[in-house]
Amino acid sequence: KYDKGPPTVTPDRDHTFETFYTTHAREMYWVGVAVCGDSFLAEEVVQEVFMQLWEQRVDPSSIHNPHSYLSTLVRNRIYDVIRHRSVIRAHEERVRYELEVADLEDLTDEEREEMISRAWRLVQSLPEAAREIFLLATMEGLKYSEIAERKGISVNTVKTQLRIARKKLRRDPLAMIGLLLILSHLS
Repeated sequence: KYDKGPPTVTPDRDHTFETFYTTHAREMYWVGVAVCGDSFLAEEVVQEVFMQLWEQRVDPSSIHNPHSYLSTLVRNRIYDVIRHRSVIRAHEERVRYELEVADLEDLTDEEREEMISRAWRLVQSLPEAAREIFLLATMEGLKYSEIAERKGISVNTVKTQLRIARKKLRRDPLAMIGLLLILSHLS
């Protein structure tokens, strides 16, 4: 057990992180699949867990029981993602309900323009990478792999940047309505 948080890198560590990853990643993937039943989520979470350990400079040799330690990290992260998804679903349902109640046909031109303007301001306030990727995905309808190829980045980077964009956009339901108005004019 660790009394002072996760272990840190020591200059003389025996095991490389790469060896640690190749030794445990597949096993942790199956732990994740067993927990959530979703192979895509399990793979994503395992990658996140190992990236977090890498970024925190955790020394694999200081982990006394890697299976237990990693299993706990993977399980807890999956539970966090599942909880977060349920919050997002509830929020999306609320926005859908508000859209039905607000019947977009009854909006005045001024209200429509305000919502569209608000949406564009919010999109423009996104970090540059998130904004560019969000626009490629929504306005041009590109798939993750197409965006990754066009930008010369990994699919995981595309997913991360879209997650950043969506998180910020969800905070403003009126801007979301504006985005829906914009997208409805494009289709």
